[in-house]
Amino acid sequence: MRLYSDPDQIKQIMLNLMLNALDAMESSPRKELSIRAVTENGLGFINVSDTGKGIDEKDVPHIMEPFYTTKKQGVGLGLSLCYQWIEENNGEITMQTKKGNGTTFTIVLPVTKEKGGHSYETDCSHSR
Repeated sequence: MRLYSDPDQIKQIMLNLMLNALDAMESSPRKELSIRAVTENGLGFINVSDTGKGIDEKDVPHIMEPFYTTKKQGVGLGLSLCYQWIEENNGEITMQTKKGNGTTFTIVLPVTKEKGGHSYETDCSHSR
């Protein structure tokens, strides 16, 4: 998938979401992190899912706010920066979570300039 988005911001967004997922699964008996990317109608959809503890219902409305955290370590800027960077790249981020069953973040970004993409491309493919 080729995204018309800032490559450094996309890397940091993915890193933040993956690190959060790993933290959430620390005490989970089943540890599964999945990343799925598809394109449709000029938009790229990236899902980052984990089988962690999920996010408590009372925390959901605040999870993207700066300095809001449920962790013992950290200052609560990771998700708020992700939210800001995705908006700067004409995208959006949504979250689905169920306490005890994990969380999925969905990022939607333009894959064409016509859909609001910026002038640089990010190649999201990776091979080993």
